[in-house]
Amino acid sequence: MTFSDETKNHLGTFADNVNDVVCTFSLANGITVEGYKKILELSDNKIVLLCQNATRIQILGTNFCIEEIAFGEICISGQIDSIMKL
Repeated sequence: MTFSDETKNHLGTFADNVNDVVCTFSLANGITVEGYKKILELSDNKIVLLCQNATRIQILGTNFCIEEIAFGEICISGQIDSIMKL
């Protein structure tokens, strides 16, 4: 169960928000994307993710390191310059 799932259960939110994509940013640790499905593009300065609700997220930067991949969740560290929905 992801942090987002635990929060939704605790807050009593409705099941129609299950496919939402949640990005959590930390200046020290990078970014966590919940609702991640797969990596579409991976290079030295760009990562494109496909999320469970068919949203594509582009992350630009340098020195990327994929710290962890769990079911529906990915953690990426490095110098993140921009994040945008495609």
